[in-house]
Amino acid sequence: MKKSLIVLAALILITSTCFAEDSWDGNDKFAHVGGGTIISLLVYPAFRYGYEMPVWKAALSTLVVGATLNIFKESVMDDTFSGKDIAAGTLGNVMGLTLFMTCNGDYKNWGFGVDRQAKVKEFKITAKED
Repeated sequence: MKKSLIVLAALILITSTCFAEDSWDGNDKFAHVGGGTIISLLVYPAFRYGYEMPVWKAALSTLVVGATLNIFKESVMDDTFSGKDIAAGTLGNVMGLTLFMTCNGDYKNWGFGVDRQAKVKEFKITAKED
């Protein structure tokens, strides 16, 4: 969690000084990647631990919220609609999700309602008894 907060603070500092451009290599895309990462770092823990969702549901919900916010921002808040900004924001969502899940160990438990680690331990125990 501490690593995630450090990355979050760094991303806020980096993305606060970007100007709007619609080229792939402009600073604006870094702001969208950083913003998407920040959204994931805030939303995923709320779904995973606040609502106690399984890993896959929390991850999918986080990506849906991120995509919805990206599309809303481009449609309502900006003068022009940019697919590149949505792509950069979505990349940031995936990066933030991956970062949190890697630092927190959630990537190990992708079972759809099944704790894979517990199943492996159970299998090893029953295999030794036979």
